[in-house]
Amino acid sequence: MTNLKFTRRQLIRNPDYSLIAILILSTGIGGTTAIYSAVDAVALNPAPSPNPDRQIQIVEQEHHFHD
Repeated sequence: MTNLKFTRRQLIRNPDYSLIAILILSTGIGGTTAIYSAVDAVALNPAPSPNPDRQIQIVEQEHHFHD
């Protein structure tokens, strides 16, 4: 309980530091959430299609021949 009182006292004493810490944390959490949502929508969930068993993947490969 003493730690909570000390923390509260420090937050009230240094509001600028508290604001910066909250902004940094919220930016990090928001950015992580946005990136995860984009990856989830694009890579983790397959696109809906009427015949998923008839889909194929086309890949281009480079062949390096040694003389």
